Amino acid sequence: MKEYTLTTQTELITWYQENPDFVALREKMQGYSEQDFMNSNLKLLQDLCMCDFIKKHIPPGAKVLEIGGAYSRILSFFKDKIEGWNLDKFEGIGNGPKEIVSTQDYKVIPAYIGTFDPRLPDGYFDLVFSISVLEHINEDDRLLKNIVDDIDRLLKPGGYSVHCIDCRFPTNKPANLDNRRMAKYIIQQYGFDPQYVIDNHQNQDVFHMSGKAYDKFWKKSCQNRPYQLDGLPFNIFLVNQKKHIEGYEKLNRVRQKYAFPNVYKVDSYCFELFGTGREIIFDKIRKQNINLMLEIGCFLCGSSLQWLEKTQNLTVIGVDSWDDDFASILEYYNAKPAFKGCFRKIKDIQGFIQSVRQHGPYISAVANVKKYRDRFIPAKGHSPQVLYELHDLGVKPELIYFDSNKTLDNINVCWQLFPDAILCGDDWNWGANQGFPVQHKVNDFCQRNGFSVTVKQATWILSRS
Repeated sequence: MKEYTLTTQTELITWYQENPDFVALREKMQGYSEQDFMNSNLKLLQDLCMCDFIKKHIPPGAKVLEIGGAYSRILSFFKDKIEGWNLDKFEGIGNGPKEIVSTQDYKVIPAYIGTFDPRLPDGYFDLVFSISVLEHINEDDRLLKNIVDDIDRLLKPGGYSVHCIDCRFPTNKPANLDNRRMAKYIIQQYGFDPQYVIDNHQNQDVFHMSGKAYDKFWKKSCQNRPYQLDGLPFNIFLVNQKKHIEGYEKLNRVRQKYAFPNVYKVDSYCFELFGTGREIIFDKIRKQNINLMLEIGCFLCGSSLQWLEKTQNLTVIGVDSWDDDFASILEYYNAKPAFKGCFRKIKDIQGFIQSVRQHGPYISAVANVKKYRDRFIPAKGHSPQVLYELHDLGVKPELIYFDSNKTLDNINVCWQLFPDAILCGDDWNWGANQGFPVQHKVNDFCQRNGFSVTVKQATWILSRS
């Protein structure tokens, strides 16, 4: 389900009449009557909008997280139907409260979305929602991406990301969303055109908070500016349902066997052994909508990080024994000018190497992808034993990427266990003095099994002839 609308007066009238019990709770919590609902705070409309969505789409017993909920009316109202969580730093941003709420109605996590807080479990929530929050976030693109990624991390497949967003346009300027960077960003990330808001906000039935309501509820917090300068607020309603992943329950069994370790106190680093030509793999992932990838040989997860950063629905199972002396390998690389580019995103190289030495290969590698822990499964162990275990657990990867040893010992095993998977890998040009072992192995495999190979720089990918 995907939805992107501007809430109307007709909807407000309908919802107000259908939800007297919720209106009564709002009045009790806020201490004033809302019988004159056409001159109400925009929050009444937004609350009713979210209330209606939950009643229609969220089943009893669901896990629900509100972002920036403060003293949440929604979570309190549905306390007997859902398991409620409230993520709010309680720092007063956007005229919110500064004192952490004490309540039995829902669980409170005093943190920000986008920080990948470990107190919020991966893939746990049926609904993550916000009301009048996203328009207050105007940070750099990296933080905006972290927010969208964190929401995706928290949602179950099939879970909903739902947001009510305040918007208003000054009457004497061209309408645009440039000063609402998070709102514009998430609208685009969910596949919608922000121009829709500009083209439709003046439609006759779209509800705008009245001038009377603006003066009563908003003017003081808007530095006493008259509403004519900033326009009358209306509501953008945004819904995006996380894609269902085929074999989700099987993947959960894999996650239980290869649990993601606690690495939140371990620093992350982006160390990249440059495998050029990976564009052909990214293109394959996008065009064929690959959801599950097996990476054999992860080292410090530099390539894993690239797959995850450039996709939203891809899950990577990383297979590696992680039992070599990675710190000594890094010392060797750091002494060689040819490898300097691998450290280009690391400011403190010696601190990075020391961290790997202190925490060991496995923890160091997994820490580098910890913000994608919902989409990365660290299958620690030796091949081909791990491959047989994954097969027995029902794993069916759509793509397998080889980047471990240069002899491709496991390519035949992978083809036998996972015959429908696309086979690809790195190191095509490695080992001139050894007769280019990857080229030799791949070409021999193609000749014996009826495949052809496409090569771009160091990267190769197979297809059936």
